[in-house]
Amino acid sequence: MAVHDKSEGPDDEQAWLVLAVAVRAVLVERGPLTTSALLPALSELGLAAVEERDIEDLLDAGDIAHVVQLDSADESVFFALDALLADRVFTHRLTATEIADHTIDVTPDLGTVMMLTEAAPYDQLEDGSAAEPAFIGEGMAAREVLVVPPAALAGYADGDLIGLGATASGLRIVAVQQLSVPPDGLADRVVELIAANGDPKPMMLDYLIYELCIADPDLLTLPLAPLGELLDAWGLERRVDHVAPVGFDFDNWGVAAEVAELSETYDITADQAMSVRLMTQDFRRTEELAARLVDHLDAGGVLDGQRPIGAGEAAPALADPAVAEAFFWETVGIGVPEAGVMLALTNFWSRAAPSRLRPALAWLQGKSHERLGDVTSAEAAYERSLDLDPFFGASLVDLSRYAGDRGDATRAISLLERAGFTQEDPFLARLLPYQATDRPEVGRNDPCWCGSGRKYKRCHLGKVELSESARADWLRQKVVLFAHDPPQGAVLVELAAIRTEHLHGDPAEAIDDPVVLDVALYDGDVLEAFAELRGALLPSEERSLLAAWSAVKRSVVEVLEVRVGRGLTVRDLQTGEQHQLDDVAAIALTGFVPVGQLLLTRLLAVGGSVATFGFFEPVTSSQLDESPILLALEVESPADPYEVMAELSARFRPVGAAVED
Repeated sequence: MAVHDKSEGPDDEQAWLVLAVAVRAVLVERGPLTTSALLPALSELGLAAVEERDIEDLLDAGDIAHVVQLDSADESVFFALDALLADRVFTHRLTATEIADHTIDVTPDLGTVMMLTEAAPYDQLEDGSAAEPAFIGEGMAAREVLVVPPAALAGYADGDLIGLGATASGLRIVAVQQLSVPPDGLADRVVELIAANGDPKPMMLDYLIYELCIADPDLLTLPLAPLGELLDAWGLERRVDHVAPVGFDFDNWGVAAEVAELSETYDITADQAMSVRLMTQDFRRTEELAARLVDHLDAGGVLDGQRPIGAGEAAPALADPAVAEAFFWETVGIGVPEAGVMLALTNFWSRAAPSRLRPALAWLQGKSHERLGDVTSAEAAYERSLDLDPFFGASLVDLSRYAGDRGDATRAISLLERAGFTQEDPFLARLLPYQATDRPEVGRNDPCWCGSGRKYKRCHLGKVELSESARADWLRQKVVLFAHDPPQGAVLVELAAIRTEHLHGDPAEAIDDPVVLDVALYDGDVLEAFAELRGALLPSEERSLLAAWSAVKRSVVEVLEVRVGRGLTVRDLQTGEQHQLDDVAAIALTGFVPVGQLLLTRLLAVGGSVATFGFFEPVTSSQLDESPILLALEVESPADPYEVMAELSARFRPVGAAVED
């Protein structure tokens, strides 16, 4: 069995740990190896079933310290970076500012060796003192630096040369008194490697150094001039951590790369992507002046000599919903202050915008109101957008969410169908069980079948009658959908990463893990945020249910009876009450869980019964004694969601693995 075809069992976890240790050991001992050389070397150690993607999975998970995969036209090359850089020295010319601030600029001279600082022992100097990477400044102007103790640069003056290298105890800083002459042909070799990288395409400086060091074990064992100075002397073009041939146009290349990325990310044309880029630039220029924005625009539509957003040629592209969405996510994203800027801009622009742009502007205003927590204004803006264009897709989709939250599945489905969704689409299909069913045997003006005495059209026509179980399921769906929305969706991503840390799986596949969702909703305060932001939209029955659920703590239950294919009988250890669990998740457990097993869950009232919505986690008595935080009981302050997730995922941790703080 290949290593990647693993279950969650401890034997497979041990196999991954063994593979990680073996890969690093082979590369440290033998040096850089191609895939075709590395796999046989591992086979000699008894790891014959290993494939290249197993090693790539370990690297993606960060489970092999300092091992790098270098892609080439033929096959990948793997190497241990610390072994490759051993005995090499990278030089840098200090400035007075660096000495005064006890920082060392990383780019371009020291970037390669700085890659080691991600793991011990290279997160410190060789004497054990701190050495911490950091960024000074913001945006493109930010400088990457290594922060060191003041004593590390004591005695140096402006213009002095230092060397930075890696030792077994950490990073070493030494004074460089004399530089060596670069090897013959080094400049030509650099040009060849850059040319082989693709035309026209710059090369990452780190990868250039990797290639040079692999080809020449003696390179940089004697101090050469700083890399930035060498590249300048050879006439090569350089931009931050990229290097290119003489005459390369970094500006145009950067624009083309950015446009291509926008086009791919948002599935829009290159012309549309260019429009998004230009509008985003305008947005950024106005962002810093948000506090004075409206006054300046009212004064004549000119903002400190710059035309306001929407005045340029790019703005008409906003008429396409896809462009409007791309523009929103590139500017506002999950931000709140940015939403205020967008709202101010679109309010001004709406005063003179052509009719074809008004639906998009209304949608942008709705998204901005939503990000600012004003769902009432957001819903009104979406409605206004559809009044202007009944088929504006982005507004149809967002307004369907509001209709669903209000309990009107019929309208939510209709809006999605107008946007082009079919009943096979999961986003629409989830609503089908909750749509209203009319009673054709009752006339519109007849007394309602429920006995209220009101006419059918005034009472139950078009309204859905849900069982308590169905209403609970729908409310749960609304909450989960909200949990995936930004910004709270970031909590799910981080928790999923912790959940899968020792499983070597894709964290994206664990986002809907019931354990991840439960921790996000309760310990990550997502349920509270849902109640605050969208609770007012819910039908009264769901608001009451949500309030009840919000107060429920986790419970430990003991399995008393297993009815295979039918459910579980459990006893709540805190209250002593017994419960019959017959939801889908409980039924699925009946083939695996034994009588006497302790399970951590959350028992949510649904009518006269309880539901768990799939949250079950096996625990032991000793685990509960050692980690009472799992119960969220007797805790003076709210539990940290990441700490809770780490505890709940402790059973996946390999034996002997260190527990991070």
